[in-house]
Amino acid sequence: MNMRSVTFITVCTFFIVLLAVSPCAYADNLEVVRTVIDGDTIILEDGRHIRYIGIDTPEIRRRKGQKWVYAPMPYALEARSINSSLVMGKEIQLEYDSQRKDKYGRDLAYVYVDGFMVNEELLRKGVGCLTVYAPNFKYTDRLALAQRHAMTEKVGLWETVQDTNIEGAHELIGFFASVSGVVSGVAEHKDSVFLNFNAQGSPRFSAVIWKSNIHFFTEKEWNAPEAYVGEKVKVFGTIGYGKVAQMILFHPVQLVLDE
Repeated sequence: MNMRSVTFITVCTFFIVLLAVSPCAYADNLEVVRTVIDGDTIILEDGRHIRYIGIDTPEIRRRKGQKWVYAPMPYALEARSINSSLVMGKEIQLEYDSQRKDKYGRDLAYVYVDGFMVNEELLRKGVGCLTVYAPNFKYTDRLALAQRHAMTEKVGLWETVQDTNIEGAHELIGFFASVSGVVSGVAEHKDSVFLNFNAQGSPRFSAVIWKSNIHFFTEKEWNAPEAYVGEKVKVFGTIGYGKVAQMILFHPVQLVLDE
């Protein structure tokens, strides 16, 4: 191979890498933020509602019957304030993933201000918790590292996260918390894998992994769900309720061994 060919390949490789890492590679034109609704949703001057990909922040309102009522969850107002400080009145760029809109008609996007990703910065500040919905996986690992930083440094939500066990989980339905317990078994269902926690004489608790996200638990340094059976672990996220109290694990960064 002659030097001209080597030079050409090198230049092409450089531009391919540049496009891959550039935050604006697939972004729209500059847009201005008119309203900050909460920690993960904004409205642009053209009226579009933008829902940040990869992060869920505490809610400011909740549904009561047929109405939405003002009832801020812990850290919800702080999350909106931090989001506002980053984007309000500023020009932003939007980058989309595989799915562009959610079921509410909002644009799903990675939001950039002055070259940095707002979604990532909010997770680093501990404003919310990582959420991962297929097929929008483009920056999942990058966002998981941002959350790991916040967890390690105990900033934002992670500074005052409510710690409980599987018995106490039933008292925190709808709240962000950490739940500790021993994984008693793994059950596979049609679309999900359940890590079950069955302490004798107590209500049952499950951590749910969607099969669309299971590959995150079987690659790199993470462990497969079966590896946690018999282990005492701590899981982090919002506690919901199905047949039992449960928590969705979008990514293994939400699960750690509890020493």
